[in-house]
Amino acid sequence: FKPWSEHAKAIRTEFDRQSPWPLEIIEQSLLTARSADENVPFVEYLRSVFAKRPLDLIVSIGAPAARVVQRHRRQLFATTPMIFTAVEQRRVQRSMLTENDTVVALAHDLPVVIENILHVLPDTKTVAVVIGNSPLERLWLAVLRNEFAPFADRLSFIWYNDRSFADILKQAAALPPHSAIYWHEMNIDAAGVVNEGGKALQALHARL
Repeated sequence: FKPWSEHAKAIRTEFDRQSPWPLEIIEQSLLTARSADENVPFVEYLRSVFAKRPLDLIVSIGAPAARVVQRHRRQLFATTPMIFTAVEQRRVQRSMLTENDTVVALAHDLPVVIENILHVLPDTKTVAVVIGNSPLERLWLAVLRNEFAPFADRLSFIWYNDRSFADILKQAAALPPHSAIYWHEMNIDAAGVVNEGGKALQALHARL
């Protein structure tokens, strides 16, 4: 899914450009799981594929991938150097990092999101937050609620995590005047439907 697929493309291109010798780059895509247990078959698959083919470097792209490789590092790639990238710093389990790990993280300044909305649209009264219902998205929901709490005396927040994307499209199109929509993430909606972020965002934009 985007944006991680775009990060992967850019990283591959840069590796090929900078390497003085040909590289064999093997990409394994992790689907966003509805529960932690759904990653077990994927982990077993990786173990069987690379049991006799040691890797020189592992690049983890995105928070879901970082979570899986950290959780199963000992079984999979105990001593292989690893880079964690395209991941928000809060999603890295720093207590689990090894001496062979390098983290290139980013940081979301979430209150600035609301401040920007109010700067551009000072009459805003309602902010609808689009976020899905996967395990990762539920973690971010708690962070968003906490980070946006200081604005509660000025703004009313609508949280779309407990709705299907079809319902989100209908309700977003009927928001009251002086409303804004903050799109955080939409991987799996409350109905359990997997959504590709870019296409879902376009669908929402088309309904407004």
